Amino acid sequence: GVHPSIRGEVWEFLLGCFDPNSTYEERNQIRQRR
Repeated sequence: GVHPSIRGEVWEFLLGCFDPNSTYEERNQIRQRR
């Protein structure tokens, strides 16, 4: 299973919100645009 503290972040990858090769900064920029 996935630890509850990171579950939300893991789902963003599983649902295709983020490229697995994206950087932390790129993910933050995407989150800010939503």
